[in-house]
Amino acid sequence: IATHYIFEGTGGWTTMTAEESNKYMASLAMSENLSTKLSDEELNNTVTIEVGGRFLSVVIANNLLLDIDQFNKWNPRFDKTLSEGKKYSMRISKDKLSVFEAKKSQILLESMKVLLNDDALATTTK
Repeated sequence: IATHYIFEGTGGWTTMTAEESNKYMASLAMSENLSTKLSDEELNNTVTIEVGGRFLSVVIANNLLLDIDQFNKWNPRFDKTLSEGKKYSMRISKDKLSVFEAKKSQILLESMKVLLNDDALATTTK
C-alpha cells in the first residue's frame, strides 16, 4: 500500500477512506455543477483556452486585472488541477484573451517565482 501511494503521487481511490471518498465525490459534483450555473451572458462573453504548466490563479487574475472570486467561479479547482500536472480548460472573458496570450510567458514565469518563494519560505521556517 505504501508504494501504491507513492507511485500515485497524492494517493488514489484505493488509499482513500470512505469519508475522504465521499468528500472527493461531493467536491467533483460541485465543481461540475458550477459550469452549469454560469449565466447565458457569462457563457457568451467568455472563451476557454487549454493551459498546462504551473500557472497560479492569483497571478493570472492580477495580470489580467480580474476579480479572483470571479476567476475561481469560472475555473473551479484550477490550481489543484494544474498542480497535479494536468491540463485545464481555463475560462476567461473574451476581451482578456489577447492580453493573456501576449503575457502568457510572463504570467507563467511569475507563477513559478511565487511557487519557488513559497517553497523557500516553507523550508526556512521549518
